Amino acid sequence: MAKIFILDLEGQSIENRVFNRKKCNLHFTIRDFLKFMNYEYDYFYDEPFGFLTYDEMLSTDLKDCNIILGKKEDTVLGFRFHYELEAKKCVVRVLSPSTTVDWTYALKFLKDLSKLLQCSIYDENHERYDYSTIEKYNYKCDILNGIKHLKDIFIKYQMEKVHLGTKDVITLNSNEVDQILGSHNPIENFDEIAIKCSYKINCRPEQEFYISDSEKSVVFGYYIIISGKEINLKIIPNVEPRNNQLVVEYGEVTKWFLHLCFNSGKLTEPLDYFSVLGVLPKEKIHFVTDNIIVIDKLSDIDLKIIYKEYLEKLRYEEKYIVDNQNYYEYYKANLKEIDRIKRLSALTHIGFFLNFCIENNLVSDYYKKYYSMINKKYLRELLLYTFNGILSKIMLNRFGINFADFYYNSNELKEIIKLCMTMEYNESNYEIIKKKYFNKHYSQYNN
Repeated sequence: MAKIFILDLEGQSIENRVFNRKKCNLHFTIRDFLKFMNYEYDYFYDEPFGFLTYDEMLSTDLKDCNIILGKKEDTVLGFRFHYELEAKKCVVRVLSPSTTVDWTYALKFLKDLSKLLQCSIYDENHERYDYSTIEKYNYKCDILNGIKHLKDIFIKYQMEKVHLGTKDVITLNSNEVDQILGSHNPIENFDEIAIKCSYKINCRPEQEFYISDSEKSVVFGYYIIISGKEINLKIIPNVEPRNNQLVVEYGEVTKWFLHLCFNSGKLTEPLDYFSVLGVLPKEKIHFVTDNIIVIDKLSDIDLKIIYKEYLEKLRYEEKYIVDNQNYYEYYKANLKEIDRIKRLSALTHIGFFLNFCIENNLVSDYYKKYYSMINKKYLRELLLYTFNGILSKIMLNRFGINFADFYYNSNELKEIIKLCMTMEYNESNYEIIKKKYFNKHYSQYNN
């Protein structure tokens, strides 16, 4: 739901009006347009995953773009601007609901642009305005109607949450919308919640995705925490609306990760998203709500401490594993000791199998890039914690996946697990077991 305003250029292009020429072949980019507007407004980058970068977008022709403008640190959602060259008109869309500050800047933009281009304005109801009257538009009705529309969405679609803004700037649940509508001043209340949700939104890293297997739709999402930068993260990450096409094509994200990036440019392997949040230094947490957490600048030393604590949490022997619940305490309380040993034995076997795959170049480029730093002895904990106890498809290349399918149909697998149970299946005799089992099956597979 949005309010639409149209600036009628009366048969002329912006380029013609700006450069005062009847014919103009100059490229009029987003950067040129921001300069033309005296840098009163900022471009809010919101392009989907895999599209152009921020700098590339600034160099793109304005006529090819549908962009969000606003003022950093002031506006929350901003407003959308689209220049239709063939139709010789500009379109401004303001999302309903938007904050009063969003509306103030949107109306000011309409006033400034219409004055610069000497053109009239009309809305979707054909109500006409000009630069001297547009700021008198009664936007508060739009805000209130927009909030009521959110209520209707919850009822109609039985949704748990709604995400406003292409970058998921505002997240609201049904109870919050009810509280807003039931308050003494719904518009003011919405403003307060929106500002709180969007605090330091410009510090949120870009969403990145890795599609492990397009045929089977295995998608992993991740963010990169960069040394020396403030960070805004969602408490529970979700695919931002601007990236919804990825979900349509490949399905929901299977798991979320975080990478730590040091000043040298070196990246850690993918770290479980929720576990990293759990080991963030408390003194660095600047702001937290039910939806977001804002972290002050983290130095290389901070990142190393986070990484060390993450690995300590990862290792079963030294601490305990947390993945929605305490792994060790859960199994101690709910399973017999022998069952717990069986599972850990199976994980030990998978860990050594994965090590064999690494040595024989059967792992994916993604795995080689991010997991090469993991020590052999961490493989079991890595599988248990990050991949929920399974040999994930993300780890193997196509040949490796086929070999794994072949190998795990082996009738000798029970004998291997038995070796695990007697504690003979360990790192010290790995070479013997590799020759006896892994190489045997690998040679059969190749033949």
